[in-house]
Amino acid sequence: MAATTISYTGLFQTARSTLEATAANARQVVVARQYRKITITFLTSAEAADSGEVSYTGTDGAAMGTDAFPIGSGQALEITVPRQNDTFTFYVRASTASGFCQILLEA
Repeated sequence: MAATTISYTGLFQTARSTLEATAANARQVVVARQYRKITITFLTSAEAADSGEVSYTGTDGAAMGTDAFPIGSGQALEITVPRQNDTFTFYVRASTASGFCQILLEA
């Protein structure tokens, strides 16, 4: 699968990234720099709460590295986006195969 790219469309946006069929593999997410805050949570393919990991380093479709931060089942992580580049890139993976990463973006 290809990386999920989220362009700026307004002050508030939600997005869903379909994750890898192999639970250990990362999905790259690229966000427009106009967004200042990102909230991430994970769901299984049956829409149930799931746990996962997020990292600032990785390769789309490859195994997630050991420097990933865990997000518990039913929990969310909020990230403040630095305004250093045109885009902000991070990597996510769910604990179960073929799940989703729900993303809330705020400008």
